[in-house]
Amino acid sequence: MGSDKVMISKGGYAFSRYFLAVLIWMSLLLKQKELLLIVLAFLLLAVALKLRRSPLVVFYDSTIGRILQSKQVEIDEDGLRFANALGGTLCLICLGLLYFGPVALGWYITGFFAVFKTVSAFGYCPGLKLYELLWK
Repeated sequence: MGSDKVMISKGGYAFSRYFLAVLIWMSLLLKQKELLLIVLAFLLLAVALKLRRSPLVVFYDSTIGRILQSKQVEIDEDGLRFANALGGTLCLICLGLLYFGPVALGWYITGFFAVFKTVSAFGYCPGLKLYELLWK
């Protein structure tokens, strides 16, 4: 597998990571599984469109990014696509458990997912590290 290095706004990239982590924590704390459906949709769109064209990055760049200019950062688009797919799979597991039981286990896995995504939001993405181990 090759590796596509692309430039993306640092602000848009950060916004995408933090926004999803906050949504997952809100879902967990408020016990609102519907918020996880939103997370899943954003993760799947990031996989389908690639990160630089994902809705959260595009939204940031066309709103906040116009006011607060940010530097460009180089990302491994294939690696982050893999990481988003992995996050989407984990989100799907959470939703499957929450909708079809056992619900308590679903919330425990959602707690793990929240920690996993928070670690990723702060720049230590386990999914990207796994990608690098497997394909580099």
